[in-house]
Amino acid sequence: MLLGSEYEWLSRIAGVYNRHITTGQFQFTENDYKLKFSYDSSLLELEKLIYKGYVIRRDNLIILDSIQWINTFLDGINKSLIKYNNKLKCEYDLQENKVFIYENNEKIKGYSLNFSKMATPEDEVINFVRLASFDFYIYWLDLLNDNELFEMFYYHLTNKLSKFKYDKRIIFDFLDDLETSEFNEIYETTLKEYFKNKEMDIRELTNDQGQVLKKFLLSDIFNAYSVSIHSCIIFVVKKDKKIEFISYETSEIYDESVIGEIEVLRNKLLKKVTLYRSLNRFNKNKVGENTQKTIQIASLLITPINILLLFGISKNISWIKDLVNNYYLYIVIVGVLIISLIGAFLWVIIPSIRLSIFKWKLPMKD
Repeated sequence: MLLGSEYEWLSRIAGVYNRHITTGQFQFTENDYKLKFSYDSSLLELEKLIYKGYVIRRDNLIILDSIQWINTFLDGINKSLIKYNNKLKCEYDLQENKVFIYENNEKIKGYSLNFSKMATPEDEVINFVRLASFDFYIYWLDLLNDNELFEMFYYHLTNKLSKFKYDKRIIFDFLDDLETSEFNEIYETTLKEYFKNKEMDIRELTNDQGQVLKKFLLSDIFNAYSVSIHSCIIFVVKKDKKIEFISYETSEIYDESVIGEIEVLRNKLLKKVTLYRSLNRFNKNKVGENTQKTIQIASLLITPINILLLFGISKNISWIKDLVNNYYLYIVIVGVLIISLIGAFLWVIIPSIRLSIFKWKLPMKD
């Protein structure tokens, strides 16, 4: 493991100066170095690199030898590889600027080396400088110091892992407005029951898979299990109220048959969520509460009307007596009551019943 600050200082220098392609050297003057690295004006960090043999000073000229630097890196990589497979070995080709992996003297993989901090992160590139990017990339010092990253690197170079980072993921991102309990039920119960009914093998993650997934997501705050869809292992990941499907073994992101299977699942779940939202909407809009208030208001209005009618009858007021004896008035009143009851039944009672018996179980038929 390389933990000394001088190794990080190598990358800082490489991030400022250009590397000669043919010699693999960085050349600059001491004066320019002091100008660009004013916080090392005493040359303390530079002297450490000179002492270790990475830097040569010729009067005012400073030469950083990246070949020596790369060899140190390869020594560390080869020592770590022995723990996994003593038939593997890494060698550097200056002409191609690549590190090649050999198994029993047969070339099986190659990684380009990058010394420009403005480069775009790529899977099969080992970066010897920190990139100006928030995306995942392989940094040489991390590869030596981080056992989990090295394990992931080993799986990649032996083709057990196709990619370090996926630019595309199938994501169910329409669940964020659900309650946490509902979201968890979908992830833990609904999907698992669906997969089991489809006779798909569900398994907890192995430690290796968990570490690989941690690197993919650049986070350790997630839940996941694996499911075998058409013989392809897919991670089903719960993170930030989203469900992601990430391929583990295939050379492509997803096989077409896998994409089709997940799209069918997506459509079924989306229909279920849409139904749940429509049933739940009357609660959010307080339809039941408003209906109750309407009935209360109607009761308050009917009471004084009844009092008025009784008063008119007792006083023998003719127009009130005619109104009470009017047959059509009763038809109108009864009609209004029936319409009110039907409306309450359709808009309140039925949705309440459907919501109370709602289940997240997905239909198996398309």
